[in-house]
Amino acid sequence: MFIIYKIYYVYGLVYIGRTKQKLQDRLRGHFFKKKMMREIDIDEVVGIEYAELETEADMNVYEVYLINKYKPYLNKDDKAHDELTIEIPEPEFHTYDCPLMYKWKQQIIKIDNKELENRNAKIEHTLRVSEARRKHKNGEIAYDEYLIIKDASNINGVNDSLDCLD
Repeated sequence: MFIIYKIYYVYGLVYIGRTKQKLQDRLRGHFFKKKMMREIDIDEVVGIEYAELETEADMNVYEVYLINKYKPYLNKDDKAHDELTIEIPEPEFHTYDCPLMYKWKQQIIKIDNKELENRNAKIEHTLRVSEARRKHKNGEIAYDEYLIIKDASNINGVNDSLDCLD
């Protein structure tokens, strides 16, 4: 199975890719920010098209050809700076309906929410430590009390980004 696929945002074609694996698996890698894969924002995707090709060589040629013909925004590699002087017939593309898109969006929302919670916890910790540091420097609390406040968040898994200020 040799597949070329196109991903569209509302303003047009943004990415052309190729895969020898199931298209669903490849798309999951894009949406979940798998290493060595171009990140695609699942919330921006309005359409996906694919074409099946007979050989890996055909797949590779069509990918480079289509990238240079359409110059999609997210394709950073394989773009030539000049224009094509040849034209080859495009393969027949079909609309891809991924049954897992809704589920993936929900999973990504959960991941994003968890990252936001962690970021907010770090900010709150930083503010508590800064306030404790200020109170210690003004003589309002003892150094031991400051350390207890500072270390409390480290116990809860929040890193102290202000260690260098002690």
